[in-house]
Amino acid sequence: MWTERGLAFSKVHEARFIIDKGVEAIIKLLGPSPVEFEVERILRMGACGTKGRRTNAEDVYRRLDIQKHEIGNALREGGMPGVAKLLAWGHLIPVIGSLQVRKGESPSASMDKLALHWGFDSGGGISQRCKHHSGVYPTAITNLQDLTNRFVAEWQAPPNLKGRKR
Repeated sequence: MWTERGLAFSKVHEARFIIDKGVEAIIKLLGPSPVEFEVERILRMGACGTKGRRTNAEDVYRRLDIQKHEIGNALREGGMPGVAKLLAWGHLIPVIGSLQVRKGESPSASMDKLALHWGFDSGGGISQRCKHHSGVYPTAITNLQDLTNRFVAEWQAPPNLKGRKR
């Protein structure tokens, strides 16, 4: 029963590998920063959740024991995305990475299973969030490195170019 739902021991290792690779890729793309450690922690909090649910900004402030304006200012001064953006990227890393592993299933069936497992409302919710943060729908993403490249490129793009196909 557990393996059918994707909660088997090997699946945990797959998810951890996907999260590690995704976080590492984003950190490299963003470049060195005095707040690199905090960026990594926020990405991981987004990817792993808090107490069985997706992490929100309040969870970050509480777990980092820092005020909202302090972390916001530190991220901005370090040239990094804000807490909400980093959490959203963290939420999507394991989902889209897992989608790449699930070859052989129909895309909609895979998305709905992943939505249930990772706490999204539906497969469509994953698609919309992915489009918003990467500029494309999950079916256009070829691998985890492509996803992270698109996250950073979309974030760095001038406002008039956001959401355009690259």
